[in-house]
Amino acid sequence: MKTNTTLSLLVAGVLLSASSLVLAAHAGMAEYDTDANGTVTAEEALAGKTADFNTANTNTNDDLTLAEFAGLENIIQTRRVNAAFTKINTDTTSDITLAEFTATATGTAATYLTNVFNLADKDANAVLSVAEFTELQSKGSNSGMWEFARLDTDANKLVSLEEFTVVPVAPANAGMGGGAKGGKGGKH
Repeated sequence: MKTNTTLSLLVAGVLLSASSLVLAAHAGMAEYDTDANGTVTAEEALAGKTADFNTANTNTNDDLTLAEFAGLENIIQTRRVNAAFTKINTDTTSDITLAEFTATATGTAATYLTNVFNLADKDANAVLSVAEFTELQSKGSNSGMWEFARLDTDANKLVSLEEFTVVPVAPANAGMGGGAKGGKGGKH
């Protein structure tokens, strides 16, 4: 098993090194940019992924069980959520304010994000704690909260039949890549 793992890592390293890929644009790889130069080299990617594998490989047998792989996914998700929280939390307090959450949004995107924020703020204290933000981001746009916020156009925390049955109108330039996508840190 050890030979297969070593060989697989070597082959992966050679394939990645062949073109010294610029991977920073790929959201899942930017976290491996250890020198913070905006580029993830093959070496950085391999080192980061190897470290993740070794952290998840709790029985140290050079293979991941399904349970260990699920743990690996949790490790990576937690790291990404914490990085997103830190990026949004510009005043470096322990909570995210509405102003921080909507800082880069305007118009309908800002309205949408305000609605998401209010839904995620479970204790209604006008800030998102790390726990509330983690719950919001834990499943990304598949969590249901993002879609609910999109449908709840009057922001009353209820979706009426009228809101639910509205047929969205595609933008005139939708075929040209002009469709609007709001939110921070992912598709919403």
